[in-house]
Amino acid sequence: MKRTLFTPDHEMFRDQFKKFLEREALPHYLRRENYEKIRQNLDALAVFEGDVLDALERYRSRRFDGFNLSDIFEYMTMDDYLAALGRIIGSATPGARLVYWNMLVDRKAPACIHHHLAPLETEASSLFSSDRAFFYKSLVIERVQ
Repeated sequence: MKRTLFTPDHEMFRDQFKKFLEREALPHYLRRENYEKIRQNLDALAVFEGDVLDALERYRSRRFDGFNLSDIFEYMTMDDYLAALGRIIGSATPGARLVYWNMLVDRKAPACIHHHLAPLETEASSLFSSDRAFFYKSLVIERVQ
């Protein structure tokens, strides 16, 4: 049955909007152009259900070179945040990067641990300016020393 709800102009707009969403709004892992590369590397992916501290415990014999921590520190007290940072730093390779977002609670490594964790403020600011997540107020990137 032929649809009569939309005119050809509506259909053209819908098609263009769909292409825009596929090109601009989808995360990289959902974009068609990345499908094969991801598929070829699935054997390197380990799915873990749990929080980052549980993962660090489970894989304690490994060292990690990157941590995408979303906004987990939003929900921690300052003491828990500092304890988590200590565990993460202890599981990281030198040069590893921590990436996390601030929404309501401002978190960044305090100066007293900059000998372990260096802020990368210029890089974070540059990436944050192109971030499409409108609800965060800042992006933090720190490098393990």
